[in-house]
Amino acid sequence: IYHSCGDSAETAAPSGSEAEKPVFAMPLWAFDQVIESEVGQEPDIQCIEGLGLLRTDGRKKFMTHMSQLELRTDRVYTFAFWSISRWVDVVNWRMLGVVPGGVNFNVLCGRPPVHIVIYQL
Repeated sequence: IYHSCGDSAETAAPSGSEAEKPVFAMPLWAFDQVIESEVGQEPDIQCIEGLGLLRTDGRKKFMTHMSQLELRTDRVYTFAFWSISRWVDVVNWRMLGVVPGGVNFNVLCGRPPVHIVIYQL
């Protein structure tokens, strides 16, 4: 897991380097659910209950599966990540339950929109 609030433009400018944008990186096993589908057989994302593999069905099994997952271009992968939803107020862009009154989410990841990227090293 890697997190950085990013660099301010003022910090990066004197050295001539590019400012690092806010970033939070995590392994695939941090997701809560994964569904592997054939192309054209993707689930309706409004109703994924009971599909695929859930972390709540066994954390060790889920972590092992996700650590060994080989992403293929002939498959479709649906990833669900809801475990932090009780702490995130996306309407007011605040993280709740951490400190009284919450924390402005800009501090952690910058202003919306948030870009989600999956890549393999």
